[in-house]
Amino acid sequence: MRAPAKATVPIKRSSADCSVFAPTTKDSARRCRSPSAKASTFEKTTIADAAHPNTVRINVELNDNKATMLGSSLGAGRILVQEIDGYPVEVTGNLHTIVLVAEDRKGSIARITGILAEHDINIATLRLSRKERGGDAFMVIECDEEPDKKAGEELKALDWVRWTRRLPKVSGG
Repeated sequence: MRAPAKATVPIKRSSADCSVFAPTTKDSARRCRSPSAKASTFEKTTIADAAHPNTVRINVELNDNKATMLGSSLGAGRILVQEIDGYPVEVTGNLHTIVLVAEDRKGSIARITGILAEHDINIATLRLSRKERGGDAFMVIECDEEPDKKAGEELKALDWVRWTRRLPKVSGG
């Protein structure tokens, strides 16, 4: 069997724009080794037949950190991220979003939502998934207001939170 085709393509990026998204088909993937990389590697791969035709799997590596995302361009400027690091999600970019991974622990949702309430941040949607009881829980919180840095720092300071990211609103909603 032949190895999938690979192509290395130079990308232009300013220091303010670290976006690595590019138009692809469901049989394509893009891997960016670091934000300072001069090129990205595209590898042909297979994504489920039922996937939207404009679906892409993006693998990103920076130092010892790795992340994988599966998402689709739905047209008219709309996107849908369906998976992050193996966790099922529904991120549209229509709202300000907080993504975090934490230990599956009693009371963690109450504490996290309490911090957001203390910062006057209203929750539009909250989705939680886990792979196993007592393992890691993956939380996606879409907010009406943009979460401030202080709220993010308080979430990161919780001893059971492994990591958290704020994703800006990028479209509609």
